[in-house]
Amino acid sequence: MSEDSEQKHHEEHHHHEHHVRLIVQTLSGNYSHEYHKDDHLKHVVQATLDHLHIVSAPGEIWELRHHEHLLNLEHTIEQAHLKNDAVLKLAPKESGGGMSRGH
Repeated sequence: MSEDSEQKHHEEHHHHEHHVRLIVQTLSGNYSHEYHKDDHLKHVVQATLDHLHIVSAPGEIWELRHHEHLLNLEHTIEQAHLKNDAVLKLAPKESGGGMSRGH
């Protein structure tokens, strides 16, 4: 009986080590979800868009940022060094260099 409870405890600990809860903020709302560390950031972006029913325009590029740092969507969560409860911002990339005007 005690072996069984130890096993369960080990599994829970194991689960926590390999899963990270990310909070993604968008203009359409926030999506908090638990991902595996090996999940790619593009999967996180897609899951967020799906959950919030955001329809991406053709050719639209989404940017994921952590503290203003632009993340590479080809990276995994672990490669991006994201910790549990990290808050990320997701927004479509400004097209046509609209941001650079007036500099």
